[in-house]
Amino acid sequence: MKKCIFILLFCGLVINLFSQNTQLPILNIRAYLNNYEIEGPIYKNIYAPPVQGNDFLSAFVKLTNIFRLLDVEVRINNNIIEINGERTGIISINYINQSNIRINSSNRGGEISQNLTNNAIIIISNEYYIQISIVRYLINGALRQEDDRVILYTPDYERIDLPLTLNDCFMALDNLLTNEVKQDIKNSEVRSLVRYHMGLGMWIRNNWLRQSNNRITGLLYNNGLRNFDEMSQLIIIGYHYYLNGINKKIEELINEI
Repeated sequence: MKKCIFILLFCGLVINLFSQNTQLPILNIRAYLNNYEIEGPIYKNIYAPPVQGNDFLSAFVKLTNIFRLLDVEVRINNNIIEINGERTGIISINYINQSNIRINSSNRGGEISQNLTNNAIIIISNEYYIQISIVRYLINGALRQEDDRVILYTPDYERIDLPLTLNDCFMALDNLLTNEVKQDIKNSEVRSLVRYHMGLGMWIRNNWLRQSNNRITGLLYNNGLRNFDEMSQLIIIGYHYYLNGINKKIEELINEI
């Protein structure tokens, strides 16, 4: 009798696992962890809210493939996923179904216990796939996307694509901004540059400052700035002076934020 009950329970588990298989479109892009390509197909996240342009940051990659690139141990026992390593800490994921996923993590010096967002992990061809943005959250990393690829960076990776100095920022803004915007910044009074806080300032915060604790973020932090709003405003004010042929040091710019 006990044997029959065990067989029925096992069959029910297998049927439940297979019944949750999901069919999603495959994206014609590549996914990377730092310099290493994450093997396997990348699936479009049809559950994510629509955004303007391409949105690869929440695409699905094979869970075992991305975590093994982090040199951590991954063990899967039925619907329990155990991850253990220096870069991740101890992570336990209980996959009940696609809309009911529980995570416990001891990463980043504290304990986290919460329900993951719906569809954070899905099953495709009887394999677990995870949103790359969820892995970014679990390792406290950063994400970057281009036309044909998405890249997950670990916190310890040196991002040479990010500006290192204020002058690097200014040269990058030269290539980024239109002549009209550059002329407006050049001719504006410093106090009126605050109108760029939500547009250009947000772009700087999202694409440079929040991407790494090193590079330009580390430089400004070491000079006493403690929040991204101040950092982005300093860069814009410094760019104003740069366009006017005036070279001001960080210490001088801090006084004008």
